Amino acid sequence: MELQMEIASKADAAEIVSFGNYYRGEERTPEQWLWEFRGMNGDSSVFGLLKEDGKIIGTCGMIPVYLWAGNRKILSAKMESGLIDPRYRGTTTFQDLVKFTETEGLRKGVSVMWGYTHKDRANRRWGFRAYPHIMYTILGVLNLRQAVAEELRNEKHGLWSKIRRLGAHLLLWAYGSILRVKISSDPACFSITDCLVHPSDITKLYDRLRKKYPEMVHIDLDETYLRWRVYDHPLLNYEPYFLYEGETLRAYAFVNRHETGRAYISDLTFESAAEGKILLRKILRDMKEKGVGVVAFHGNEANPVVRQIFRLLRRHGFLRFAWIHMVVRNLSFDREDLIFNEKNWYMNGLSTEGYEI
Repeated sequence: MELQMEIASKADAAEIVSFGNYYRGEERTPEQWLWEFRGMNGDSSVFGLLKEDGKIIGTCGMIPVYLWAGNRKILSAKMESGLIDPRYRGTTTFQDLVKFTETEGLRKGVSVMWGYTHKDRANRRWGFRAYPHIMYTILGVLNLRQAVAEELRNEKHGLWSKIRRLGAHLLLWAYGSILRVKISSDPACFSITDCLVHPSDITKLYDRLRKKYPEMVHIDLDETYLRWRVYDHPLLNYEPYFLYEGETLRAYAFVNRHETGRAYISDLTFESAAEGKILLRKILRDMKEKGVGVVAFHGNEANPVVRQIFRLLRRHGFLRFAWIHMVVRNLSFDREDLIFNEKNWYMNGLSTEGYEI
């Protein structure tokens, strides 16, 4: 048996997806793979393949994402679709594939690699710096009946797990109902819309945030990224919220609702807690009217900006639950002190929705 490593092309999409679906039990399509790995900055995308006698037995993907880091814009790669045939687990074969993919990414200008995983030990062996227990999910229950129905339909949990989760939903609903009982009206100086006044308004908001947090590391949400990641997403239907004071964007959010009755606030960014509160209350009112049972937000609690969001959500009846690890590897960036400080990474659901390493 001969093993070969090579970089995937568009022609490999169908076999890549078939391999991933078989081991992950998913139903992804080649079109979805092309969107994920060729839809944005496609010339910088790298997807490593491990083949045995010409058949794919391992994958390692790098999605090119521009980051702002220390007021500098750099090309990074989010690690996705890391998978290998079980026969080769426990060997160095997948590590070799990671190195092979990494080398090609470096050649294309990638400075930093990052991703999320439940297996931080393996990633340390591959040269990543691991930050355990920092990407947390915080939940709130708006509609108890819908939340209970969603849990009863969930086939992933056994009987006792369902009972525990139903009890948690009941307590969370009661807790949130008490805290959310007084909803004040919004100040007249603000307006909330579902369209940006100017395409660069989010970029300008981050320009102001970086003046306050000069070492903040965050995704560059320019027009190209938003079109790819939010507006043209093939699977998720995002509902945008933009809070303006005059023509100045002060806060924004992207929410995606699932057919299960659950909603995810994928991004909630604001300049001040007062402005964030106005936008959050609008979102919660809308979600409750639309029959949403559970609302979730995911973010790096080590980051001071995310901690403000978590505090605001707690004041509205949300509590923290599940977590995953974050991993980072430096390839060529000259500010390791910046990227290896987990407090600098402003990351939320827009960066986590997708595969894990």
